[in-house]
Amino acid sequence: MFAKLSGVLIAMMLIVAPVTGSAQMMLATGSGASSEAAVPVVLDSPEAVREVVSQLSDAEVRKLLLERLDAVAESAAADEAAGQGGILEFGRRATVGVYQSVLDAISRTPLLIDYQIKSFAAFADRLTGEGIVFLIVVLSLAILVGLAFEFIFYRITRRWTAVETTASERNLRETIVFLIKRLVTDVAGLIVFIFAASTFGPMIGFNLAPIMLGENAPKIFPLVGGYIGGIWFGLILLPRIGAAVGRFILAPTKPEVRLLNADDWTARFIYRHQIGFLFLVGFSTWIFSFNAMNGVAMGESRLGFWLSLGVHAYFGLMFWNAREGLTRMMRGADPNVTPGEDK
Repeated sequence: MFAKLSGVLIAMMLIVAPVTGSAQMMLATGSGASSEAAVPVVLDSPEAVREVVSQLSDAEVRKLLLERLDAVAESAAADEAAGQGGILEFGRRATVGVYQSVLDAISRTPLLIDYQIKSFAAFADRLTGEGIVFLIVVLSLAILVGLAFEFIFYRITRRWTAVETTASERNLRETIVFLIKRLVTDVAGLIVFIFAASTFGPMIGFNLAPIMLGENAPKIFPLVGGYIGGIWFGLILLPRIGAAVGRFILAPTKPEVRLLNADDWTARFIYRHQIGFLFLVGFSTWIFSFNAMNGVAMGESRLGFWLSLGVHAYFGLMFWNAREGLTRMMRGADPNVTPGEDK
């Protein structure tokens, strides 16, 4: 009875995960097995499995069953240990790992200063004094040209965003239409600014390079474009995008079209600091690219830790200082406040 039951169990396990090595060894050494039985057997079908099991003795069946059960138990134990290790590792990183990361960043503060000095020194060596002046002149002229085109665009489209009704006569639909028109105009004006500055900036630089850089123009001019690109996105475009979105949401200078329940101080405070927050984020992006262009590794100085800390601290201080206005904003204009909302 045991032999039959064991044979069935072995057959099932061999079908799921064939154990050819042990079966072949037992066929070669089992009683009554001929020399031909040592030939490797391919267990590729249920019939082949039954053929192998039929040639095993009770002792061999028990041995093979125990080996298979031991393998399954070892695999389960390994999986459980790996799972526990993953949870423990996550817990370690979330507690001790954070503490060690902070201590490491603090201990590397002198390296941070040294690496930034090295980065700016490499920047000065690559561009030289005349190259830095050239960069400032080209960037300033490109911004002025972009602003001039943007001003012309606003003059042309000012009638489109004009509101004919007074604040008391304006309904919600007219308010939303006005805000959408102003947002579209702000975004379109920003696109005009980008297009004009990006088009005329290189032209200005190309014509000024021989005059300001002389024989060094072929070497310095391509480098200037790379440095301007980082400044352009991080320090100019990103804050301006935030300003356009903030004007739509908060309407800091037009309380009569403000959709949120916010007083003037809160709206203006959040609007200004939203731009400041995005400027800080853009600065982080710019300094990363700036250091990379000057051959300074970011990981060694842990600059990313301090910039991330600064971004989160700025965000927290902004919300803390505007907490009362934000509370009123979340409550809405309904004067009926529950005890839970009043806290």
